[in-house]
Amino acid sequence: MPKLKWIPNIAGRTGPVYLAIADVIANDVASGRLPVGARLPTHRALAGALGVTIATITRAYAEAERRGLIDGTAGRGTFVRDRRRECSCGPDEAARAGRGFADLSRSFPLELPGLGNHIEELLTKIGTARISELVGPPPPFGRPEHREAGARWMSHRIGAADPARTAIVGGAQGGIMFALTALTLPGDTVLAESLSHPCLRPVAQVTGTRIAGVEMDGEGMIPEALSEACKRHSPKAVFVAPTFQNPTGSLMPFQRREAIVAICRQHGVMIVEDDTNGLLDERSVPLSALAPERAIFLTACAETLAGSVRIGFIHAPPAVMQRAAGITCLVASPTSSLAAELAMHMIDSGGALRAAAWKRNVAEERRRLALDKFPAGEAVAHPGAPQLWLRLSRPWSGDSFAAAARARGIGVAPASAFAIDLNLPKPDGVRIGLTVIEKDVDVPSALSTLATLLGEDGARSESLAA
Repeated sequence: MPKLKWIPNIAGRTGPVYLAIADVIANDVASGRLPVGARLPTHRALAGALGVTIATITRAYAEAERRGLIDGTAGRGTFVRDRRRECSCGPDEAARAGRGFADLSRSFPLELPGLGNHIEELLTKIGTARISELVGPPPPFGRPEHREAGARWMSHRIGAADPARTAIVGGAQGGIMFALTALTLPGDTVLAESLSHPCLRPVAQVTGTRIAGVEMDGEGMIPEALSEACKRHSPKAVFVAPTFQNPTGSLMPFQRREAIVAICRQHGVMIVEDDTNGLLDERSVPLSALAPERAIFLTACAETLAGSVRIGFIHAPPAVMQRAAGITCLVASPTSSLAAELAMHMIDSGGALRAAAWKRNVAEERRRLALDKFPAGEAVAHPGAPQLWLRLSRPWSGDSFAAAARARGIGVAPASAFAIDLNLPKPDGVRIGLTVIEKDVDVPSALSTLATLLGEDGARSESLAA
């Protein structure tokens, strides 16, 4: 029998085998192991490789096709579908059908009412002469006045921040690039939650960094799992989002934060902390405040201030800044001095804090609305969180629920889009953004549709079990 190029790893998975195979297909498509257009083994060949019946493979492929992952054609074979080009009801299809597409798959940056006028006033205040000055390339890590403003902004979260340890980066993705490049060499390992920031893995592919997952629960990264992963992988750093984790929205309690810091100190591991939404929960204590000597603190302005201000701030130990200064791609990393100037004026005028408070209030209103619509315990969202995590169980999976929601004109983000380690147990569900711009989406109606969809599945489950 010829060796197959792809065999799903279903070891350790529970439940029906055909569903386990379909889940692995979903994971491998999401990770890129099964690229668009890849041909899957024949039913007979895969059945022989796994030691199951051909009927089981037929059911697995049918389930994967139902989820929109693959296409099977008699005489040609089974191939991975290009889901970017065709969806049962994407934005274009919804528009042609005369209805809007409610995209709740992203956590859109809400903008304070009147923000456009405020930015226009700021640009007038800045003046054309200053704007002309800002057009040129910035110095390494940003202009001094912008780094000082970034330090003032981060001081709201980590205490007194040092402008000399502050860098301006190109949003969250630029911050991840800064951290991985400054801390690792190709082949080094960085740990992350089993579901993590969707930019982490693509950036790691560019830097040659190996990403290994750490098990998580409803409170975020599990300390015991982190300890074991440190022993097994000898990582250079751990990437973690303790406050409103992306995508689950989990909020790590203080005792667990202390435990994470203690483990990193014990194993000599650096911490890269994603605090993008930290100001939406002012009571939480960043890991970077507990261990400033070994933490890179990352925050992004777009999520808190305005979508047009796409810059981020980094606060890092002196040794990291010194190493980064010798890396040409970081020193020359393109950032917008004009965006940094706008951020500086918004920070110094108090407008940035007002925008964060307003977004926190709107997110809380929508959180309460969402929790009223879903069954207790299935929807998880902490006060002020910009997203809701909808837990799913059989027969739903994150991929199948997202496909069914899309067919109803609503976008949600499945767990597979954030998967770091395909072999680790991880929560299954979908992320529902609560901070979508209201003029573009009827949020209450979209949430009601999703709740109805979940209820329909519950009724189907009961009928199947009867």
